[in-house]
Amino acid sequence: MFIAAIVSPFIPTAAAEEPTTGITATAYNNWGYNNAPPLPPASSPVGTYTIDRVAQYFDWQPVFNLYEDFIVHYEGTITIPEGGSARFWAMADDGTILYIDDTLVTYDWYDKGGGGTISEPVPFTAGVAKPFELWYYENGGGAWVELWWSVNEGPWEIVPASAFSGEVTAPYLNPVQNLVATSTPDGGADLSWQAPESSNLYIYGYSITFFDLNQGAESGGWGIWTDQTFFTFGPWMWSGTTDFGDVRFKVRPGTAGCFAPSADPCVYGPEQLVDTVVTAPTTTTTTTTTTTTTTTTEPPPPPPTTTVPPPTTTEPPSATTPENPPPQTTIPVAPPTTPPTTTAPPAPPITDVIDDIDSGVELSPDEAVSVIANPGLVDLPKDDLEKIFSAVPFDELSAEQESELVEALTNAPTDVKETFEDTVDVYGEGLDDYVPVGSSIDVGTRRSVIAVTTVLTTAAAAGAAPGSSQGGSTGGSPSDANKAARREDEEEEEAGGLEGPEDREKNNHTRNSIFTYGENGMKKFSILGFIKKFLKETAALSFTFAGSAIMFVTLSGETQRIAIVATALAVLIHYVYVMLENDSD
Repeated sequence: MFIAAIVSPFIPTAAAEEPTTGITATAYNNWGYNNAPPLPPASSPVGTYTIDRVAQYFDWQPVFNLYEDFIVHYEGTITIPEGGSARFWAMADDGTILYIDDTLVTYDWYDKGGGGTISEPVPFTAGVAKPFELWYYENGGGAWVELWWSVNEGPWEIVPASAFSGEVTAPYLNPVQNLVATSTPDGGADLSWQAPESSNLYIYGYSITFFDLNQGAESGGWGIWTDQTFFTFGPWMWSGTTDFGDVRFKVRPGTAGCFAPSADPCVYGPEQLVDTVVTAPTTTTTTTTTTTTTTTTEPPPPPPTTTVPPPTTTEPPSATTPENPPPQTTIPVAPPTTPPTTTAPPAPPITDVIDDIDSGVELSPDEAVSVIANPGLVDLPKDDLEKIFSAVPFDELSAEQESELVEALTNAPTDVKETFEDTVDVYGEGLDDYVPVGSSIDVGTRRSVIAVTTVLTTAAAAGAAPGSSQGGSTGGSPSDANKAARREDEEEEEAGGLEGPEDREKNNHTRNSIFTYGENGMKKFSILGFIKKFLKETAALSFTFAGSAIMFVTLSGETQRIAIVATALAVLIHYVYVMLENDSD
């Protein structure tokens, strides 16, 4: 409860405005839920208000004193200026769900620091409105939401107010209900009431004013502020103001601007009146057998500095401000303070950022993340994209900032991602979660796979090194070994004569060849020799094949197609050479 004197309690309530176009927004307290909270029941809103477009920054302008863990439900209808289609982009920190014409078009119901999914084209007929519905939730840190569109594949912009329709009511507060005043035996009075019916403004407190009616007209009194729905007046309240007797009480709700410094305007609800008679404390008489003494119980004296003469003016009645207000019986409730913002709202116009880069200004990590998430990025030429990507300080990004940047790039169009990959070494340090164009795995996974493949390929190369399949030979090429063996055969033939049929038959079974030689010395193709030699060579290259397969699945797009052709050609040449290398007689 907080209490203070009001210099003039007669601040007029904001006048009603003519209905215009707009969006109905309903806010819900979502305290205690974190990532991806459940949608709240429609019967438990904190309050409802109206806006002309979806572009709200709650860190600067909170609604209903909600700063963290809340949900806002936007409803209305939407049209496009001409027939065709429109794409939608609900950007937010944190999550959003968007329906157009009762059809789900985007679903980003998770924590994120900006960005979102771009919808498929939604068809429209010129002049025909479709219902739209947008859910937004805030978990922690920055809190903002914007709804963008691209009509008929045109430029991206925040959906203008002219696209929405539906009546918008002026800000208002309803009057309090069931106001009751009751005098107490000690010379005080109890005042109670019930909160107003649902309004479209947040009730920050209640203004109570009381007046003396002994002269048949209001003659002035005090104004009291409270955030409760009751107030107890002590007997000292009437001293120097209304005195005991007929008193009129007025109660009305008000916004924060009526009670404390605030950016919000002051809006009061209608006042409610109740009259009562405040009676002086009762007198008690005490009698003894010897003497009779009359004792009058006086009320406790008021604080010495609280007596203030009533104001001299009577029309309109004004409140009297005491020099030293009487002590409070309860502790005032201060409005919550705005928590520090961890995520900045969207970056300034992206053209300004490019001008800054051209003039040598370096981007901070926060600025870099905001620029990458800016919808205007998709409309920039390749040269400007390269400037921005080159200016990102990747080595200064925190893990959270890196995650937000990767998320924004993941949702970007393909041409933007291709320019990014041409400008930045995405396989360097960081960007582990980024998935390149045409790939199905992220950079971190691909980097690990390439490392494993390198190890496997090295092992395969070692296993297939010269001499490893030559019966323990430590040097020379297979062809050199074959030539040496051939010279050895010739020397044996010179020493022992020409090879006979039995020797030729034996050699058919021992030499590594796909041909056999008959008794007449004719060479014939051997299917059994071919199979044995093919299987032996395939087994020797098993590690190489395994490494190639792993490398292949990490590639994508044109690189993958080139790898297929190059690998097939290399394998073909290798097998042709190996299968014939021992048969060149």
